[in-house]
Amino acid sequence: MVRQNYENDVRRTALWLLASICVALVIGTTESSAQQRANYRITFKDKGSESFTPDSPSYRSTLAEFTAAALERRQRTGMDPVLTEDDRPLSSAYLTRLRNLGIDVLTESRWRNCVLVNVDTLTANLLTLLPFVSGVHRIAEVHYTTMAVDCNPARPGASARQLDLLNIGPLHRAGVFGQGAMIGVIDNGFRWRSHASMQHLDVRETYDFVYNDTIVSNEAVDVFNQDGHGTLVLSLMGGYAQDSLIGVSPFSTYLLAKSEDMRGEFRVEEDLYAAAVEWLERRGAAVITSSLGYRYFDSTEASTPYSAFDGRTTFASRAVNMAVARGVVCLTAAGNEGPNARTLITPADADSVLTIGGVMRDGEQWPGSSHGPTADGRIKPDFMALGTSVIGAGIGFPSYVSVSGTSMATPQVAGVVALLRSLYPEARPWELRAALTASSELPDTMDSLRGHGLVDATYAAELLGPGIAPPTVVRGTDGSQLVVVTIFNRGPVDPVLIIGNGAPLDPIQRSHPVYVFSVDPATIPSPAVEGLIFVKGRSRPVTIPKEGNAIVCGSDVPNVVASIPSPSHTMARIAPSILSAGQRDVRVLDAGMTPHTAFIIDALGRREEVGIDAGLDIILHIPHLAPGSYRVILAGTTVLSLPLIIR
Repeated sequence: MVRQNYENDVRRTALWLLASICVALVIGTTESSAQQRANYRITFKDKGSESFTPDSPSYRSTLAEFTAAALERRQRTGMDPVLTEDDRPLSSAYLTRLRNLGIDVLTESRWRNCVLVNVDTLTANLLTLLPFVSGVHRIAEVHYTTMAVDCNPARPGASARQLDLLNIGPLHRAGVFGQGAMIGVIDNGFRWRSHASMQHLDVRETYDFVYNDTIVSNEAVDVFNQDGHGTLVLSLMGGYAQDSLIGVSPFSTYLLAKSEDMRGEFRVEEDLYAAAVEWLERRGAAVITSSLGYRYFDSTEASTPYSAFDGRTTFASRAVNMAVARGVVCLTAAGNEGPNARTLITPADADSVLTIGGVMRDGEQWPGSSHGPTADGRIKPDFMALGTSVIGAGIGFPSYVSVSGTSMATPQVAGVVALLRSLYPEARPWELRAALTASSELPDTMDSLRGHGLVDATYAAELLGPGIAPPTVVRGTDGSQLVVVTIFNRGPVDPVLIIGNGAPLDPIQRSHPVYVFSVDPATIPSPAVEGLIFVKGRSRPVTIPKEGNAIVCGSDVPNVVASIPSPSHTMARIAPSILSAGQRDVRVLDAGMTPHTAFIIDALGRREEVGIDAGLDIILHIPHLAPGSYRVILAGTTVLSLPLIIR
């Protein structure tokens, strides 16, 4: 063993020396070369071997860096000890090795265990050889949000009812689709890559707890429909297919965990479920949702007595309670054993979990929805969503199916939580729960069958306000860059836009909840400038390009011009022009051609010709139109189709 350890140490030392020599040689030969340098994020494999316990010198010196207010805030969230491994400083040995190689560290992140450096491409590639480096990623100079290929306003088609019952439309129209929120989903598998509605999904990680691999779609040993249920569940949050299915939070980031074995009902699945919860919490999920539950198993395994459904006894309930204590919002399905009482499945009984039941399309109670009380007398479910004739993704033909069950209701409310997380990333689980309760049908009481009832996603966002939606940037008719933002709050607010060290800019248009700022392109350095929108102690960054438009897909942008991607404005995204009823001139930027014909098509397919002036910019003379959705068609060497909304 001693000899083996010695040989391993020699091997590691040799690799380190070789990598260091390679990097040093490259740096020495490229300092005077013309290779383009860029910013790279260097992630370390660990933080070294130094102890970081409350009685260690490193812990005490780190603690001294925090203000009293910061420590009090952490204590209020229940952190004990108040510092974690994430707060531990980066390894001084690793930083020294980088500096000895002539690499200057621009900034550090303890939480992400990484540094930012500015090097050329060859050096960046060779840095991956260093034994303490786990990843090297280039940082883009300007980031534009790219959502879906089709950037028209969301058209949910047959899935509209499930969104309407939770009043999600105003959030989607403001460009809030769950961006930045990480959702962990536990189910029987996920066939998301091959379905048209989920091609865009940002799936960060996957893990199969049944076979201990990373494959969460069907494997050879699985039954035919193993991943059907999970695919449906995922699509109700992540689906985005115009006129067929719009999920509640289609642009969130997802972690997918397969814990259910469809070959039978086995007690071990509850352990796999608990392991999945722990994994998702470690991997950074802000929301964990599951449409699984445990009570009855195959004949050879004993069922769980209802007396254990007291919210803190079963393995599954304890797992979700611990996740909530660590800041995760957990949701689970009530079960489909109604209308009788005491028909819950675990972890629907858990103290801290949001248990979701189902309603019918008219909002009335679905008889099949399970309910409590729990073994210790608490009312469950907590909230409701559509549980019958829910439109979701199928794994075969047809591509979209109508299904029922509290399994389908649960991901809808999980998506609502993700929308709120997107607007309020700093909100704590109990604050989100309080907002959902206050927005619900029964904010001050609970019904034994439906808890607080349906939630109102938009009202919950306003109650937590002010919440700043992702800003959009478009070209105004006077050539200015217009920053348009929707702010969710219970009343009008006074936001300001700050760019660099400049004076705060006030909105030029206040039509709550929409606010518009105007920025002179002459004040914007090429290619873009970073700004911050501030309101009541909250802020949201915005990238303002000197030219062209960066538009969040589906945003409801008032009184601005149409824009399309083009060779010179490749970062533009097709978004609707929003015009008031009446004659209006609309400028089309960078069409890439000179159209000879323009006309408007309404929702019924009726066509009307549009006057056109084709000079440096293309000016369309929009006739008086009734409020509604239209498409502007430009015909020249090619044909362009632009969305238009008349109010």
